Amino acid sequence: MNTAAILYILATLCTASLHPTCTGPSQFPLIQNGDSLKPGDYWTLSSSWGWNATGAGDQVGWRKEREDWNDTVTVKEVSGSELVLGLKRLGRGSLEASGSFIIGGRSSDSWEIDRDYSFKVNTASFRDADGKPVRWITDVKELDVSGSVPQTWTDENYAHLEVQFRVAGYERLNYSGLAVDTWVVSYRNLTAGYWSWAGKHSIGFKEETLNYDKKLGLLSRARYDGTYNLLMREDGWNETETYVANVIDSNFIAANAKSTNLMSLTIISAALAIAGAVIMGALVYGRRKARSELFSKRRRTSYPRREPQTASESCQRG
Repeated sequence: MNTAAILYILATLCTASLHPTCTGPSQFPLIQNGDSLKPGDYWTLSSSWGWNATGAGDQVGWRKEREDWNDTVTVKEVSGSELVLGLKRLGRGSLEASGSFIIGGRSSDSWEIDRDYSFKVNTASFRDADGKPVRWITDVKELDVSGSVPQTWTDENYAHLEVQFRVAGYERLNYSGLAVDTWVVSYRNLTAGYWSWAGKHSIGFKEETLNYDKKLGLLSRARYDGTYNLLMREDGWNETETYVANVIDSNFIAANAKSTNLMSLTIISAALAIAGAVIMGALVYGRRKARSELFSKRRRTSYPRREPQTASESCQRG
């Protein structure tokens, strides 16, 4: 075996072990039992939301609202067909406004956010008790690059519809210094804005993107941007909306990521050990072969074969 072949084997083994996520979703099955997702497991997302509006004509003025909060999702119960999740939301909001965008005489205000509730998830359909898709967790067992995830969407008439968020690829997020592999799904369409006047409301496009952990299907990141407006001759307004959420704490996501990273390191170590053994074997074989060839050459040089010159001499040697 030559040096090029040995280096090729080494590179192939190491490259394959460094990229486990590229081999397909089958390596990241959704584990639906209490051993992998048990009561007491939780993950927390930190969220920031902002909305701005500016108007003209009869709607002259502006308004800014902002909310920052943390959502802690906790596994309360796990059974063969049902998952009970608890959601605790804590945060703070504020607003500033002028002109036609002042409500109740308040040009500024602030408030605390404190909500606590629980909901059931069917582990076969990943829908709630009303049959609607759940945002916080989804089925990733059969998800691939051509797949989709059902979600609820508010259309331009405030109707709640079920739509399909299409897979846009996958992304490796960094959590506590560890890599968490996620599926990225997104959707873009018309939706209703927040401000209304004279029985009419704004509409516009919003694009939303969600990241789901490949191993358990947990929501790990979310974001959207929207631009809405309503224009009536010289009157009207424009709105912009932004939202982003990221995982900041968990008592089991890090452990899952660490086990995956340790597995990769184990594979790399095994690959290096195999490659080292192959190289050592090749070196030993090459050294033995060279020594054998050298020994044979010396024998031929020291003891040349002498052919008989006459028939009588040949008989004597026999």
